[in-house]
Amino acid sequence: MSAQSTAEEVQYTFTEKASHDIHTSKNVEQFCARFEMETKCHPSNLVDNILRPDQPRAIFVAGSISMGMATSISDIDFIVFVDSQDALLPGATSKKNSDSALTFSNDGDPLSIGHFIHLINGIEVDINIVLASKIEAITQRLKLPGPELSDGEVLTIGRLKKAWLISKSDGFLDHWDDFLSDYAFEVLCATRFYWMSLKMLEKARKAASMRDFPVALYLARISAECVYWSYFASRGFCALGTKWLKFVTVFDFNGDDNAKQLFTGKIPLVFPQYQMDLAALEQHFETIVGFQRSGRETIEKDLRFKIAFAVCPQIYPV
Repeated sequence: MSAQSTAEEVQYTFTEKASHDIHTSKNVEQFCARFEMETKCHPSNLVDNILRPDQPRAIFVAGSISMGMATSISDIDFIVFVDSQDALLPGATSKKNSDSALTFSNDGDPLSIGHFIHLINGIEVDINIVLASKIEAITQRLKLPGPELSDGEVLTIGRLKKAWLISKSDGFLDHWDDFLSDYAFEVLCATRFYWMSLKMLEKARKAASMRDFPVALYLARISAECVYWSYFASRGFCALGTKWLKFVTVFDFNGDDNAKQLFTGKIPLVFPQYQMDLAALEQHFETIVGFQRSGRETIEKDLRFKIAFAVCPQIYPV
């Protein structure tokens, strides 16, 4: 795929994109100014080409930009809240894909009613249109005992928690600050990830006992990764996914030097040497157990997570 840049007459593609300095933005004001300078349009103008003019909306920039880990070729991710399935302009999701624009619609996605990708002056811009009522329903579920969230819901809510609000219609999302200050989602994610770490290590030991060493190492790696995910979720970053490793290098650990030393020093656990010896594997497992223990102690410095871990029956002392 390719798209012609009107600014420099350079041929860009979705895999060979232009560099930009939008990633250096430290706040939403800087972002909007740099985005408009690079793309020659304001984010609200892009949304106006997708939504009916009378539809209330709230526009957020999310992803690596707002989390402070973007690069000069990072995509620009927008999440747009609407309150109706009919918010899109007629035919918005049925347009033919082109070299500079892609449109996706998935009836099986309970949150999104449309996903639009544009290549603007070589910069990839992703716009996800989300129903505000669905987000509100998730926040209500989080108030119930043992709530279950899909991976897609975790990703969307996690991104929104760290997003920058660009603009919103009057009277729309008036309780947004309440959503940001409620830590139920972070507690759920941190608890879930830590439990996954324990479970994956159990499975790794089982695989090792059956002398399936490659699978044992793979499961042990996931176990170690889950400790990182749990810690970052406890600090408000619940949707890092595979980008957690890069995030370790840019996160300030809230000034906690002990936490920084712990989590930067244990990265080799996710890149173990191939072992064909059961005793060596068991030693590797014990190192992960030590990481689980230290990671939990660090997470539980916040009383909210100490209480959550204590009352979760699936989380046991290591």
